[in-house]
Amino acid sequence: MTQTTTARDGLQALRAIAFLLVLVQHVVYYATAVKGLDYRPYLPIDFGQAGVILFFTISGYVMGSCLDQGPRFMWNRAARVYPPFWVAVLLSWLLLAGTGEWHVDLWSALLLPTVALNNDYNIPYWTLCYEVAFYALVYVFILCRLSREHIAMACVVWLVLIVATWAYKTGEPIRVHEPGWWILLSQDSIFFVLGLFVSTAGAGSLERWSGAQLALAGVLVWSIFQPQLAAMQVPAMAGGAVACVLVMLAAQRMRFPRALVAIGDMSYGGYLIHLVLVVAVVRHFIADLAQMRLAVVIVILLLVAALGGMAYGWLEYQLHNRVLKKLFRGKEKSLPVTSLA
Repeated sequence: MTQTTTARDGLQALRAIAFLLVLVQHVVYYATAVKGLDYRPYLPIDFGQAGVILFFTISGYVMGSCLDQGPRFMWNRAARVYPPFWVAVLLSWLLLAGTGEWHVDLWSALLLPTVALNNDYNIPYWTLCYEVAFYALVYVFILCRLSREHIAMACVVWLVLIVATWAYKTGEPIRVHEPGWWILLSQDSIFFVLGLFVSTAGAGSLERWSGAQLALAGVLVWSIFQPQLAAMQVPAMAGGAVACVLVMLAAQRMRFPRALVAIGDMSYGGYLIHLVLVVAVVRHFIADLAQMRLAVVIVILLLVAALGGMAYGWLEYQLHNRVLKKLFRGKEKSLPVTSLA
C-alpha cells in the first residue's frame, strides 16, 4: 500500500489532533477538581474519548501497512511501545512517589489485559493494553500467512463476534477500561477492526470522494452518534468508528501545517507523560492553584502538560528513529509504524 507524503502527514496531523483532545480533557478535568467544581458542564463533549478512538482507528489502519514485516512485526511493535512507556513510568515515580501512594506491578509493566488498573502511574496506559492485544492478533494473522483479502474477512468475523458478545454476554458487562481477557471483544476494539478492514480491503467508492466531502460525512456521522458514545454501547461505537474512518481518509487528502504534523510525530511521548505532569503540578501546588481563577488554572496546567509533553515526545521520537528503529529494523512500509505515536 503506497502512501504519499501528503497522506502520511495527514495521519500525523490527525494523530496530533487526537493527542490535543486528550490533553484538553485531562487539563479541564483536573482544573475543575482543583476548584471543587463539577467538570461535566465544562466538558459536554468527551474530548478524551474522541481522541482515543481516533488513535485506535489510525492504529488499525496503519498496521495494515506493516503486514509484510513477517516475524519481525512484534519486535518492531515492542521497540515502539515499551521503552517509552517504561521511561514514563520511571518519571511518574520520580514526580509522584512522594506525593501519595505509588507502586509498580509486572502486569501493568507488560501492558497485559487487566481488570484492575494501576492508577498510581497516572498514565492512561489502558489504551496501550488494547494496542498490544491488537498487535498480538495481527501477529497471528501474519504467522498464519493470511492474505490481505483473508484478513479483511477476518475483520468482518471479528466485528460479528464483538456484536454477539455484547448481545449475549450475561452478568457484568465488559468494562472498557478494565476488560481483562475480553479485551479483543470489547466495544473499543471496533475501532481497530474498521481501521484494519479499510487498510486491507480498501475504501471502495470512497476513494473518489474529496477530502472535504469525507470530512463532512465524518462529522455528520459523528454528530449523530456522539450523544450515545458516552454509554459505550456497541451500536454507538460502530457509528463512531465509521465517523473516525471517514475523518481519517479525509485527513490523508488534506494538507496541514507543518507544526501540527510535528506534534503528531511527538504525540506518543506527549500522550504518555502529559497526565503525570498535570497531576504533579496539582499535588505540589494545590493550595496556590485553589486561590486562582479557573481560567488561570487551566492555562497553567495546559502549558505545563503541552510543553513538558512535547519535550518528552521529541526526545522519545528522536531516540526511536536514531537508535531503536535501527536496532529493530525490519522491512518497513512508507507509513510510520505506530501505537499511539
